[in-house]
Amino acid sequence: MTISKKRSEASKRNGAKSKRPNETGKTKLNAVADGLFATSMVIESLGEKREDFEALELQFRSGIQPANGFEENLIHDLVASCWKKRRLERVETAEIQRALLEIKLGEDMSRQAELSALISSFELLLGQRSSAQLR
Repeated sequence: MTISKKRSEASKRNGAKSKRPNETGKTKLNAVADGLFATSMVIESLGEKREDFEALELQFRSGIQPANGFEENLIHDLVASCWKKRRLERVETAEIQRALLEIKLGEDMSRQAELSALISSFELLLGQRSSAQLR
């Protein structure tokens, strides 16, 4: 009996040392990190809407009109693939826009550095002229 009590106390101590978040809100989107293991097709934090997914599914169902389980599975796969492809297109567009913005900011910072160097040179030149005039 004392062994199980010791184990219980050790377990409580070890559990208190855990660094896991206690709130499920912090962990519920962990699978979204790569999107491969997400339990839901719709990721609202990316701006996706369940209504849009359902409309896409309805569009496929009404166009194909599945007659059996095999065709149902095909529709499921088609809708999922189409949905993920659209997501990837949005992500790709956002990444390209981000990269272009970084390039623009980099160019602006480069221009700003050039301008600062030019101003410093000009101030140095003015400082040399004024000190020569004072002599």
